[in-house]
Amino acid sequence: MKKKALTALVLVFLLLCLPSCPAPISAEDYNALQSDLENAQREIDELTAELAALQAGYDGLLGRLGQSTLGNPNWAELKAFLEQDDTNELLYTENSFDCTGFAITLRDNAWIYGLRCAYVEIGFAEGGHALNAFQTTDKGLIYVDNTNSDKIAYVGVNKAYGTIPLDGVKFEYIACDGEPEEF
Repeated sequence: MKKKALTALVLVFLLLCLPSCPAPISAEDYNALQSDLENAQREIDELTAELAALQAGYDGLLGRLGQSTLGNPNWAELKAFLEQDDTNELLYTENSFDCTGFAITLRDNAWIYGLRCAYVEIGFAEGGHALNAFQTTDKGLIYVDNTNSDKIAYVGVNKAYGTIPLDGVKFEYIACDGEPEEF
């Protein structure tokens, strides 16, 4: 008896649902929907692969930081890192990817490369600027401003801020206590 009641209930349900079922779609519409579904699946697969790559990079960065394998470079190592790093080639976009974005990206890339690097913010009478600092083993503290190009920065309290392009540095030793005009 229970079986007949259940069958009747299912039939009533189906009869009630049938009028609300959509009309069959054409083969053309079906093919278009199938194509959209396949494109969406490809995009999901690409995003999944990109997410996996980003997660692996993030995990690698965390692993390096947790192991404290970061080291201070010498001047030659710092220069070689800056020359191979492409952060300075990124597009500056005000209020989106400005000096802060450049400094954070360079810091993260230096960490991945195994170099200790500090994010530095300096303040001016009006506004401020973000850059990086590296404690070199042979030349001391070196400030790097890589917004739009690699530059060595000259930073001092109550002193003018100045930079010199990395490829313009001609001397092995970099003194950060002079006036930018002198260089």
